Amino acid sequence: MENNVENIKKDFFGKKLGKGTGKFFVGLLMLLILIAINLLVIGIAVFEFFETDIDTPVALTVGIVLSLIYAIVVFVIPYLRSMKNTCRWWAWLAIGDAIWWGYLLISGGGF
Repeated sequence: MENNVENIKKDFFGKKLGKGTGKFFVGLLMLLILIAINLLVIGIAVFEFFETDIDTPVALTVGIVLSLIYAIVVFVIPYLRSMKNTCRWWAWLAIGDAIWWGYLLISGGGF
């Protein structure tokens, strides 16, 4: 009986630890994707200074579209949506980025 209780505890803590570790890595991956989107937009905007065909409105539009796609993906996929803190906050941050870049696009301010 005592051995059976130990196995139950071991299985419970092992599954709980594995689930928490998985959520951590998924949240970290989603954060890195969001950072990559931001760096991509800034990188596209920097090409404006190198006299290419790409200008700041293109970079801002790419940023708005990618951020909204990111947020939609997080809110549509049930596993990402169910992660209580991390992924939903990253999605709200992506929506905030899209709003900010939309403001810059409308105001003509650019970077």
